[in-house]
Amino acid sequence: MSGQQRVETPRLSFFTRRGGTPLLPRAIRTPEEEKLYQHFVPLLEKMGYALVELHLRYRRGGAALEIVIHGAHLSVDDCARVLRLLKPKAQLLLDLADLHMEVMSPGIDRVLKNRDELALFVGKGLKLLDTRSQRWEGGILEAVTEDHVVLRKGAERRSIPIDSIGKAKLDFTQEETTPYGH
Repeated sequence: MSGQQRVETPRLSFFTRRGGTPLLPRAIRTPEEEKLYQHFVPLLEKMGYALVELHLRYRRGGAALEIVIHGAHLSVDDCARVLRLLKPKAQLLLDLADLHMEVMSPGIDRVLKNRDELALFVGKGLKLLDTRSQRWEGGILEAVTEDHVVLRKGAERRSIPIDSIGKAKLDFTQEETTPYGH
């Protein structure tokens, strides 16, 4: 239960530096995080949510678990419902009575960390740094393929190679309506 051993999962970061070296590490989870991930994904999918991120940190006498979920019209009540469902399961799987747990939404300006995460936000506003031009490009994320993303701004569509993405983040200002309906 030390949380020190880490295992690599097949999820690759799609962000790269000049010269093609990875900007961010591969998505890496501890064995305990992987166990939670494998148990939680099917439960969340049945509820209509996607597991975006999961972090387990050990502290004196217990642990802290942070979970980021995504779903259409996600509310505080939804996060509370997920917390009530998953916390007892996490305590049982980790054999921990003292577990502090938080469930949250990705937020409106989340920095996206890998291709899997990008695919969750098709249809949302996005800004990305294109390393070819060293410029930020914005628009609605229309598609994510194995090697490209497609952004739409008005009637214009741009296909950007994933290898050219230096950074990507959600940006609701790129959308026709904001999360607040304005």
